[in-house]
Amino acid sequence: MALHTWFRQFSDWTMNLIAPQFCRICGQLVATWADGVACRACWESSAFNQSRYFLACLRCGRWKQSADVSETRAPLQVCDQCSAASYQVARSCGSYEGALRVNLLALKRRPFLPGTLKKFIGESWQRLPELHAVEVVVPVPLAARRVAERGFNQAGLLGSVVSRERGVPLEEEVLMRTVETERHRAGMDVVARRKSVERAFRVARPRLIEGKSVLLVDDVMTSGATLEACTAELLKAGAAEVRIFTAARTMRYRD
Repeated sequence: MALHTWFRQFSDWTMNLIAPQFCRICGQLVATWADGVACRACWESSAFNQSRYFLACLRCGRWKQSADVSETRAPLQVCDQCSAASYQVARSCGSYEGALRVNLLALKRRPFLPGTLKKFIGESWQRLPELHAVEVVVPVPLAARRVAERGFNQAGLLGSVVSRERGVPLEEEVLMRTVETERHRAGMDVVARRKSVERAFRVARPRLIEGKSVLLVDDVMTSGATLEACTAELLKAGAAEVRIFTAARTMRYRD
């Protein structure tokens, strides 16, 4: 048995003995650190089932659910919500639900990327060639107060996975949040969300992105208002283009 395999198994045994972790979805024991805060069964059952959805928008990557897998797919097009967007393309790993959701929520509280989540992101990235022609990875920033409270930015942790996958630099000091905006509430429409992030960001180090294809990374895409505000600032500062990658996106958002 390889040493790293033995060490992982010993760590899992120790965890279950001293501080057992129970799945935040079904309540069953989580057998390994690699699965984070969801058990393996919940990871498998909540894996994004592409047969249930089809890509309805080429730009923002919005999925549409099929009532019947055999129904005719609508032609790919740019949807009304992102027709005026300034980013080139946006894609996500999966739906913001199940094991992916609870692990992303846990990531807001402690800087631990479980192995299953990193593998999920890496495999998803490989299936998204439209994002591969990027030269620098830039995470969406948190307000200074939140960084001080947490000690980390979860978007930066996610960006580090993509940075390693692609072999391009992760630049966490390019974008700054200048205004601590209120958290987006359920029920806020697109206009309200966009207004809440107006002039909330600025580019602190433009030379790092000037003339380059930038990959903007965040944990979840909902309306896209925050991502669009960041994109606008990056382009204003000289980025050649901006592409977007998020770990998840909400499926129930409506304009």
